[in-house]
Amino acid sequence: MKIAVVGSGGVGGRFGARLAVGGNAIRFVARGQHLEAIQRNGLTIRSSRGDVHLDKVNAVDSVEKMENIDLVLIAVKLWDTEEVARVLRPLAEQGAAILSLQNGVEKDDVLRRFLPPGSVLGGVCYISASIASLELSIIMDQSSALPSANILARRRRGLRCSCRLAGMRGSMLTRLPTSRA
Repeated sequence: MKIAVVGSGGVGGRFGARLAVGGNAIRFVARGQHLEAIQRNGLTIRSSRGDVHLDKVNAVDSVEKMENIDLVLIAVKLWDTEEVARVLRPLAEQGAAILSLQNGVEKDDVLRRFLPPGSVLGGVCYISASIASLELSIIMDQSSALPSANILARRRRGLRCSCRLAGMRGSMLTRLPTSRA
């Protein structure tokens, strides 16, 4: 799959690097010193599940510099969601699925206000991550992604296969579970 990772810090960097190891074409979006460090030094993930280093990282400073993307993984801070959603609209209109792994219960509602119906995947991940240095060594531990949404079956199958090939554990739901009283 061709995957854009918007927000390449702890969460985005970890998922993007693992998906790259799994054979996906990953394009990272980063800003400032993080972008410079990724372009200069590559991306290193230090994890109890195994370390990863990507020497050559395709990293840009803007979503507008991307096209032909199958999936966009959003890992920016919540306060940047509206701005990101506005610039993602053209990719979503071309058929890209949008998967948010941000904190916040309203993140998907914000995205859906700006993006075409059916393009937004709801997602959560359980991960502890931090940026250790300007070399962008990212320290983290176990994770699990649980996306759910009505998206094109092809994108869902592609994401499931990509995660499995990257060694990521998780579940993909077609609808959220409900509690029973």
